[in-house]
Amino acid sequence: MVSQKMPLDSKFAALLVLYVGCVSPFLLQPDDGCPASYPCRCRGDSIQCGQAQLKTIPTFTPSHKSWTLFLDYNSISVIPDNAFKNIKIKELIMDTMNLLKPVTISNNAFQGQEATLNKLSMVNCGLTSLPPAFRKLNALTDLALDGNAISQWDDTAMRTLGRGLTRFSARSFSGTSYAWPRQFAYMRRLEFLDLSYSPRFVPDLDKFVVLNDTLTKLILTSMGMTEVPDVLKHLPKLTEIDMGENKLTERSIKTDSFTSQSKLQFLTISYNQLNAMPDGLSNLKTVTYLDISGNPMTTMDTSKLPTGIVRLIANHGNLKTIPANLQRLTKLEELNMYTNHITAIGEKDISHLPNLKTVFLGQNYLTSPLSANALNGDTNLEQLSLEFNRRNNVTFSFSIIRSLPKLLYLTVEHPRCTCSADVPQWWSGLTKKPDLSGHCLNTSKRMKDLLTTCQP
Repeated sequence: MVSQKMPLDSKFAALLVLYVGCVSPFLLQPDDGCPASYPCRCRGDSIQCGQAQLKTIPTFTPSHKSWTLFLDYNSISVIPDNAFKNIKIKELIMDTMNLLKPVTISNNAFQGQEATLNKLSMVNCGLTSLPPAFRKLNALTDLALDGNAISQWDDTAMRTLGRGLTRFSARSFSGTSYAWPRQFAYMRRLEFLDLSYSPRFVPDLDKFVVLNDTLTKLILTSMGMTEVPDVLKHLPKLTEIDMGENKLTERSIKTDSFTSQSKLQFLTISYNQLNAMPDGLSNLKTVTYLDISGNPMTTMDTSKLPTGIVRLIANHGNLKTIPANLQRLTKLEELNMYTNHITAIGEKDISHLPNLKTVFLGQNYLTSPLSANALNGDTNLEQLSLEFNRRNNVTFSFSIIRSLPKLLYLTVEHPRCTCSADVPQWWSGLTKKPDLSGHCLNTSKRMKDLLTTCQP
């Protein structure tokens, strides 16, 4: 058989095909099919044009794909008619489009997006009125207008939005010459409402009674409230309430404050003025998450806590002791009392909590040795954090971790570490060792290194 040599141009063509087929996909993949040019970038189904120093809306090439478009933190001051032609947008993020002046929105700015745009975020855009361009956004379900100063609400636009909106956010709202825009009454399908940092809405919160059949999540952070709003009694479907950073006291939360909340699961009352546990919490049978961080109370009466709590968050406070009788919280999985003034962990403080998985007690003032029985019965404990206790002389015995078969993470930064003679041998025999973080005061070695050589 006579072999034939491949012509030079054929070899070049073959190599080019190999290059294009094998190499170029790795080089072009991030922007493959991207309808926007540099400085925008495409990742998955999103077009990233945020923080790109744009002064105008970019031009898009035709695309049949539905996109999430980010135009936040630019210098765009005008959204012209038909600004987003050639593409379909499902989510449009235009937060802080121009730091220096308000954004002007033409009447037909969203032309072509009427049936596809589901989420629109225009936070801090300097809006003083709801533009007529919103009148045709029939598919919109999620609208964020935080940080604007809207005093004029287009009636037709609000009627259109009210038929579809399920999420509405008006945080840090400085607009409206009166507290309650009557057009808000059109939003009768809301499931999520965030009015945080907008205290002017407080006197008229009862107007949201129209959401009694739909609202499940209500965020009222930093509203200057001194009482639990009465409107809660008319919102029985709430599953989450956040009233953090207000001026609530233990007397503000009465026994009937949450009588209608038979489905409530998440409650945040952090950074208020609670000097003691309020009476109005014990009736919350369905609450599994409670955040009472940042309050001035020095002790916590667990008899006033919901017994179904799974996560108890009480960090950055003034607690001096771990609450007594935590064992009544039979479902407790996380105990977070990070950064308080706790000085000791007694034998009965956090023991015999069979569902407990996580304990955060770092940055306290622990001084006493951790009792050998302090974690007895905590057979499901996975993470124990005792790092950076401020007096740095707590004693921790490695022998304690032998009773924790599921421990995955242990952080004990700075204490004096001790162990019994059999611990190094037991440790070396483990096939799956916990992740030990930090150093001991009496050595420069890492804890895991010390554990293999330490002597009683």
